[in-house]
Amino acid sequence: MGQPKITEIEAQLGEWEFLKELPQEIDGFKLTMGQGIDGQILTIASYSNEAMHSKLDLIYTSETFDYVPVKTIGMHTFRDIRYFCRDRDKFAKMMHEKLPELLADVNREKKHQMGTLIEEAGLLNWAYTGKLPQKIGAFELYITPDNPIDYINGSTLFIDYSDFEHGNQLVFFYNSFRDEFFAETKKRFMTGITHEFDCRNLKDLENQRENVEAIEQRNLETERRNHDLKKNVRLIKDLIENNRYDEAREYVCKLEEKCSTYFSYRLYSNHSVINSLLNSKLEFCQSNGVDVKCFVCGKIDGVDDVELYCLLVNLLDNAIAAAMLSEKTYISIFLNCSDTEIYGEFINTIKTTKCSDFEDLIPENNKDGHGYGLLNIHEIVKKNNGKIDFLLLDSDKVKVTFRIKKLVTKSRRI
Repeated sequence: MGQPKITEIEAQLGEWEFLKELPQEIDGFKLTMGQGIDGQILTIASYSNEAMHSKLDLIYTSETFDYVPVKTIGMHTFRDIRYFCRDRDKFAKMMHEKLPELLADVNREKKHQMGTLIEEAGLLNWAYTGKLPQKIGAFELYITPDNPIDYINGSTLFIDYSDFEHGNQLVFFYNSFRDEFFAETKKRFMTGITHEFDCRNLKDLENQRENVEAIEQRNLETERRNHDLKKNVRLIKDLIENNRYDEAREYVCKLEEKCSTYFSYRLYSNHSVINSLLNSKLEFCQSNGVDVKCFVCGKIDGVDDVELYCLLVNLLDNAIAAAMLSEKTYISIFLNCSDTEIYGEFINTIKTTKCSDFEDLIPENNKDGHGYGLLNIHEIVKKNNGKIDFLLLDSDKVKVTFRIKKLVTKSRRI
C-alpha cells in the first residue's frame, strides 16, 4: 500500500486531536497553526519567538513520508533526526512528551546541557569568551561559547555573529568527530566556506582571531587614509584653480613628507594573514631602527594557515630579538613558494658567534617563553616533511633556512 498524498495529509489536520491540545504559548514561544504546503513540505504547526530569532516547526515531508520537527536558531535551520516518524499517532505522542525539551534546544537564553567532549574541548570555560565584542559593525553576537548549540553531523555551534537584516553571518563550530574547529559564512543568506579559522585547539583559534583583528584594523586605517587623500586632492585642486600656486606647491611638499609612513602598508603576498604579520613585524623593526628587507616570491598556499603563521612568527621574533642586540641591526627575509614547497631564508645580525645549535641563536632576553616557540618551529617543519638549518655567515651574522612541503588543501567538513 502506497503512502498518502501530501494534500491528503493536509486535509486530515482539522481532525487531529493532538493539534487541538497544543498550548498557545510555551516559554515565550507562540503557536501558529498550519501554514500550508510548499513543494514537498507541509508545515503543520510552528512555535516561534521573533525577538529571539528562534522557531520550532512541526512538518510533514513527502520526500521521505515522515513527520519531522525542524529547529531554527538564528539563520540556522535543521531537522532533528531523532524524531523522524511515519506514524502520525506515534509522532504526536513523542511531541507531547518532548515539545518543551525541543523548544529549550532553540532557546538561546536557556543553558544547554553539553556532553563531555565539549567540556574537554574547553569551550564552556574558555577565558576568551569575555573578550568577544557584542557588536562588530552590523553583526551582533548571537551565540557564545559558554552556551553553545548542538548542531548536526557531530558539530557544535559556539560563536555566531549575525547581521539578520541583510542575511550575513560568521559562525564557528567544533566538530567532535574530527576534533577540529572551523568557521562558515553567509552572505545574503547564501552559505560559504572559509578555511581561515581551521585549527585544532582554542589557543590557535585565539591567534587567528587576533590576526583578523589586525587585518580589520589595517583595513580601517587604509579606508581612513584614502578618505583623507581625497580631501587633500580636492584642496590642492582648489588652490590651483584659484591661481594660488605657491600655496599648492608648499602643501604638496608637506604631503610628500608624510607619504613614506602614511602609506607604509605593503602587499608582500597573496595571503592576508601572513601579509599582516609581515607588515606588523617590519613596522616594528623600522620604528626601532632595525634595517630590514623582505621579499616574497610565489603564491603562499598548500600549508595549514595556523602552522605557517606559528612558524614564521617564531622565526621572526627570534631574528628581531637577536638583531636588536647586535651593533649593526639588520634582518633579511626571503620566502620562495613553488608548486611543491615553501622555502624560507632569514638572515640577521647577532651579538655573539658562540653558536653550536639553533637554540644558541636565541638571545637571553628572548628565551623566556620561547622554548615553546623553538619546539613549535621544529615540530611544524617536521610535520610538513621539511628541513631546517642554520649557518654562521661571518662573525656577526647568521642564516636560518627551512623547506616545507605543500599539500593539496581539501575541505574536511562532513
